[in-house]
Amino acid sequence: MTLLAGRGGRDNRPGRVHATAARSLPRSQAHGLLLPALDGWVVDRETLILHHFSGDGQWTGERMEVRHDPALAEQYATAYEAAWEKAIYHAEYRPD
Repeated sequence: MTLLAGRGGRDNRPGRVHATAARSLPRSQAHGLLLPALDGWVVDRETLILHHFSGDGQWTGERMEVRHDPALAEQYATAYEAAWEKAIYHAEYRPD
């Protein structure tokens, strides 16, 4: 699992995040985490952008969904923070 955060800032290309803001979470380190079923971005305290992918990583249906739900945004933020704390910098990542 690769985690991206705006902590390092974005460069001027859409969807690009500086490498200092990327961490990877080896599956062997993910035990004890309850992670959301849908991948996505927490935009602010109430807004999420959720991504809809098939099992093989292809976009499905509506592809992305914007949700304005403070409780759900908090759940995602809490889950992502827990994963971020266990993850390692992407440059140091070696697959299990």
